[in-house]
Parts: sequence; C-alpha cells; structure tokens
Amino acid sequence: MNKIMLHKRKFRHIKKEIVQPRPETYIDIDINIYKIFNKDLINLTDEELKKHYNTIGIYEYRIYNIDTFNLEFKLNYTTTDEIINYYNENIKNKKTIYIYTPKINNNCGGISALYNLYNLILTSHIFNTQILLFDHGDRTKVLCPKIEISDKDIIIYPEIIYNNPLKGKNIIRWILLGIGIEVPNNIINSWNNFDIVYNWLPMNKELKKYNQLYLPFFNDKFINKNYVRMDNKCYLFKKSINCNLINIELINKIKLQIKKNNEVIIDDLKSTEEVIEVFNKYKFFYTFDPITAYIPYAMLCGCIPIIEPYKNYTKEEFINNFCSTQLNSLKHGFAYGNFPSEIDFAEKTLDLGIKEALNMFSNDIINYNLSKFINDIDNYYYKNINNNIFTIMDVYSDKLY
Repeated sequence: MNKIMLHKRKFRHIKKEIVQPRPETYIDIDINIYKIFNKDLINLTDEELKKHYNTIGIYEYRIYNIDTFNLEFKLNYTTTDEIINYYNENIKNKKTIYIYTPKINNNCGGISALYNLYNLILTSHIFNTQILLFDHGDRTKVLCPKIEISDKDIIIYPEIIYNNPLKGKNIIRWILLGIGIEVPNNIINSWNNFDIVYNWLPMNKELKKYNQLYLPFFNDKFINKNYVRMDNKCYLFKKSINCNLINIELINKIKLQIKKNNEVIIDDLKSTEEVIEVFNKYKFFYTFDPITAYIPYAMLCGCIPIIEPYKNYTKEEFINNFCSTQLNSLKHGFAYGNFPSEIDFAEKTLDLGIKEALNMFSNDIINYNLSKFINDIDNYYYKNINNNIFTIMDVYSDKLY
C-alpha cells in the first residue's frame, strides 16, 4: 500500500508562488484521515473550532504520495468558516468503517486487499475509514489505541477472525480466501447470524448466495521484458497445503526434484522484483496454489501458468469459481492441469489471456464493486433497504449449528 502523507501550511498572506513543503513537517495520516484537523479537534463544536482557527488567512492542506512525491489531494481555504464547513460536510457527520487487519505485508494477498480497501474507501469520500491493527499471533489483541466504536460505525473483519473482538454492532465478514482453508469451517458459529458476508470471488459451487467484493490491486511492474526464455518451469506451493491439494511429504519430494533440475521455487524468493525476473526468464509457471494473483501476473510477463486442478472441479467450474467477476472472466492463456492439450491451448491463447488478465484488474470492475459495496451497506445499515444483501444466516444456514 502506498503511504499517504499530509502537509499542512498556513499562509498569512496570499502568495503567487507555491511554497515547497519540507519533509520534516509531514504528518502521517496513514491510519486516520481525521489528522487533517488533528485528533483533538474531532469533537469540537463550531464555536470551539472558530476559536481554534481564529487567525484569518489562507490555509492550504496537501496530501502527498510518499513513494512518488506527487500531489494527491489539495484543499484551499480563504476563511476560517470554509475550514469549518469542510469539516462538517466531510469529516464530522460521516460514519466510520473500521478495517481490522495485521500490519501491511505485500507478500500476503489477503492483507494487501484489506489495505487496498482502506485506500479505496478513503478516496471515495463517502465514509471515514480507519485501520485497526491486530497482533497476527493473537488475533483478539488490538495493537492500536483503544477506540470507542459507535452503533452507527461499521467493522470489516477478514474471515480469519473469531467472534467480534471490537464489540461492534454492524459487522461485515470479508471472505478473502474461503472458509475451511486457513480457518476451520466451524468458525462461522462464532459469528453473529446477522453479520453481512462478502466474498472476494464467487465460489458459487459451494455457496448458493453470495455478495462479491472483488477489489484487485494492480502491480504494473509485472511486464514482459522480452528475455530469451528457458524452456522449463518455476513453481509455487503457497496455499496448496491449506487447500488440501497436497501434503508435506509430497511437497518435499517435489522440491527435491525441482532443486535437482536447477529450477526455481517462487515461495523462496524474497522480493517482487525477483519474481518478475523469474517470470520473464522461464517459459512455464507451475502452481499448486490455484488461488493466487501470480497466475495473471505470470501471464503478463509472458510466462504460461500451469494450474494444478482444484479438488474435483472441472475447468469450467474452476473459472466460474476463481477466475470470474461480475463483468469478466479469465478463460485463456493458462493450462488447467499438466496435459499436452491444455499446454498447447495455453500457448496459442496467451495473448487473449493477457487481455483478459488486464480486464480483471481494470478500473471498471473496481469502480463497479466499490460503488455497489458502499451503496449497499449505506442502504442496509442506515436506510433500512436490503438490496439482496446476504447475512451469515442466508449464506451458511446449512453449516450452522
């Protein structure tokens, strides 16, 4: 996730030239956009705000992307009243969505998705949003200062969280990987039957009802560098054990053979740059993990994915469950199983598959899903309108006890 920084500068007189900010004056708002006005101002009345900002002048607030140093967001004010109006319209009366997550880890797709959701909600300007960190070793332990969550606020938990550690009223369970993979199936019995459920991907073979919230983050560093390729494979295991596709003993045997062949295991690489280099040097990417973003990323680098079939799913079922959104699907450019006919199909359709992969990351699907998500939860929680929003009871009624 790109860290966003805020620079606040007060001018006593209008200046024609923009004064360049000094890095030491940055205020980190990575956790809470409220810091536009400082935390201690949140509960002030209008009169108290006027006393706080009693100097008439030009106020300029700038939010920068610290990675690119580009200006992301800018607010200009000429009077104290304009500051108060902005505060009232955009901060004070907004409801807050709290996102419960571990510290950022770009090698974990689920964690990256949670931070990406935070950034998308933040830029939508519909809700306030705040990251609440928990200890990955003890998922009930909140690492941030104690927060008082009101009955109007919303909490988003990933599927790995038992119970309701933040004791909130309005709960959304975002199923990023799938129940029964990293957590046991009975975790749903620790949730409230009226918690809302959203899934990253449909998985409609296993669920009769689902809400989809698919918000991919696109890393544009994955490109084809047109290297001369080695006609062999690189490998990924990652979630294959959790998916019950392969056991440790077999993995160790396969890894031993891979090392004898001087081939590469993606799991052992330490950086994204190394992965990109491997995808550009190898012809095939064999993955035992069928639920990984490395499948489209390998294609974008010109490396053909060979996917170990998932359980008893046919190729069509696999595409419908793991490679589809409401607007598009990834159907070409990969082999489903290590079969000559599938590999031949993948080679012949790679260019089409790359176009489909790019569509899976498109702004169209992100905007569609984000807009629908925000409208749905606003209607459900605050307007008493239920546009086919499904709860734990709706989705998992046959699994509850």
